[in-house]
Amino acid sequence: MWKSKISKYCNMILVSAIVYVLLDLPLRITEFLKFDAYIGLKNFLPSTLGLLFGPWGAAGGCIGCVLSALFCHTPVREIVSECGCVLIMGIGMWLLWQVGSVTHKVHFKRPVHYIKLAGFLAILSGCCGLYSTFLMGKQTFVVTSISYMALGLLVGTPVNILFSDLLCIQPVLPWGCSIKNDVTGVIDAGTNSMDLLNDTLEAFAF
Repeated sequence: MWKSKISKYCNMILVSAIVYVLLDLPLRITEFLKFDAYIGLKNFLPSTLGLLFGPWGAAGGCIGCVLSALFCHTPVREIVSECGCVLIMGIGMWLLWQVGSVTHKVHFKRPVHYIKLAGFLAILSGCCGLYSTFLMGKQTFVVTSISYMALGLLVGTPVNILFSDLLCIQPVLPWGCSIKNDVTGVIDAGTNSMDLLNDTLEAFAF
């Protein structure tokens, strides 16, 4: 059991790192965006990886960040700044979403879910801006905050919908938490159990 869990977590870290590198490295090599190395399309990834994979997604994002940075000879201070922002966005989004959730599901079916996502992104983006300011200087606050906030909304939202609502990927949950089923029932040899379960499904559908 423990071996399967460790293998699952390692796969999450590996997938997260590969995706981060694939989104980051081509832009760095081609210099398509004229921003510093810690700004780019990848800035939506930490919050998305955090929602799906929790701390394992954040860890994979940090590994991907370091690999891309080493390949492009990025200064150590920028690497530390970016990794810190990845951890803040990833673990922060995971904790904020799960702690305040009753069902512990990640889905976007009601307006309140989008408001919740936008509020959490605003809080965490501001924290990333303060952290980058502490390491890199005052000029990084606005760029860092807006980048994580805007890309988290514009790019992260449809990606989150794709993985959580369409592909139904089950998120990593904090210790002691579990996802409650929408409908539960038992079908036995009798005919009444099937009728009761059908009634329950219909009631839930309405």
